[in-house]
Amino acid sequence: SRFWFSADHVTDGGDRLKGYVEMDFFGGGSNALAGNEIATNTYAVTLRQAYVSWNRWLAGQTWSNFQDVAALPDAVDFVGVTDGTTFVRQAQVRYTRGPWSVALENPNTTVQAYAPFATAAGGRTTTGDNTLPDLTARYNMKGDWGHFSVAGMLRQFKSGDHTASGGAISVSGRFNLGASDDIRYMANAGAGIGRYMAFGLGSDVVQTAATGDIDALTGYGGFVAWRHVFDPKLRGNL
Repeated sequence: SRFWFSADHVTDGGDRLKGYVEMDFFGGGSNALAGNEIATNTYAVTLRQAYVSWNRWLAGQTWSNFQDVAALPDAVDFVGVTDGTTFVRQAQVRYTRGPWSVALENPNTTVQAYAPFATAAGGRTTTGDNTLPDLTARYNMKGDWGHFSVAGMLRQFKSGDHTASGGAISVSGRFNLGASDDIRYMANAGAGIGRYMAFGLGSDVVQTAATGDIDALTGYGGFVAWRHVFDPKLRGNL
């Protein structure tokens, strides 16, 4: 289940103001004391989006500017192509002008432990030591033929006193093949792209020595999806 609340207003001077909050119940149950079959059967509510916008400015949590939501395949499984998909919602400040958008986004570093100390249970950690936000920029081109989008990202990684940097690029879009078919695609690559791709399946950096030095990990992935509309009530994807 998903529910949302939105409020929009246009001032006498033509300024556009919007507030938006969206939640669902995909987060799982809360802690054992607050929810169980003995008491309330509590189930946690997950905050998906919560932002305000003023003309070209947006502040709050929403889809990352590095992600092209419009390129996701039209499937029952929301992210059926997880391994090749950029998929992040997070706090940010974004400015959009025409086809261009630039954002400063919430930073976070996932660290793969130094190999001699890595174990299946404790080989990966997450740090909030970053001092610089992730910088993303996107260009969108749209028409009756579909859309094409390219995005870039620069990141700082930090674990304790150790820092590194990285960057990534994403190319995506949808190409309409007449009224009943379209091709959707995405290709992502970069150093330190781990947290942004495949639900953070890979780490951003790896410790290269017992001293804690870190280096960005190179990652890449992508997908191509073909959608066909059989009739107004039935469509399929490959």
